[in-house]
Amino acid sequence: MGTQIASAMRYLESKNLVHKDLAARNCLLGRCYTVKVTDIAMCSDLYKKDYSDIGGRPPAPIRWLPWESILLDRYTCSSTVWSFAVTFWEIMGFAREKPFQHLTNEQVIQNAELMYYGGELQVLLPKPMMCPDNVYKVICSCWKRDESVRPTFKEIYSFLKNVTADYRPGA
Repeated sequence: MGTQIASAMRYLESKNLVHKDLAARNCLLGRCYTVKVTDIAMCSDLYKKDYSDIGGRPPAPIRWLPWESILLDRYTCSSTVWSFAVTFWEIMGFAREKPFQHLTNEQVIQNAELMYYGGELQVLLPKPMMCPDNVYKVICSCWKRDESVRPTFKEIYSFLKNVTADYRPGA
């Protein structure tokens, strides 16, 4: 699933299009485990709690966003890479919990502020039990403070394609 999402995002990245709400709630699962990336969750009452007001701006999914999107309202392909890592974390944990579930919205913003001031996140999302170390390392590389050192979707897709080369669902 993560490889399919990375492939879709690689395409958007090639067109320099930014997805401002990449999350498991915006990934539809079809036949044969086919994943389609959408942007429809904000319209559903089911996901209202996933969006928070930030300083008079429209509600945003702060638990999935990088510091520059939360604090500076800046969205780039690199900020979507961050959101992809959170989405992939969700998938690896079978979507059993929300990111930073134990933090309030204010604490999530404070965590992001540490990066704004040049630090690192105080609270990281933990490695899911079923997640291989090399995959979690790539996930963590997506959460780098400096956008320019985050991997591209092309790089993420290539990595995941190699990791899952022999995997067949239901086999």
